[in-house]
Amino acid sequence: MEYFGNLIRLLVVCMVIMPLAVSIIVGLKTNQNQHSGLDEPAKQARVWRNSILAFLGCLIIGILVVLGAITQ
Repeated sequence: MEYFGNLIRLLVVCMVIMPLAVSIIVGLKTNQNQHSGLDEPAKQARVWRNSILAFLGCLIIGILVVLGAITQ
């Protein structure tokens, strides 16, 4: 039973908390580093694109970590 509790905790961290945190940080840094030559919709589109890509990248890493934990 202890194993399943740890696995659920790992699932929550790797699939929810870590991707959200990374995508928020990437979005904030992208918004901070924008060039002034772009108009506002282009800036927002870049922030959203970078945030979504960071979220998906972290989610893939989280899936691999969880699969590695399950197969051990």
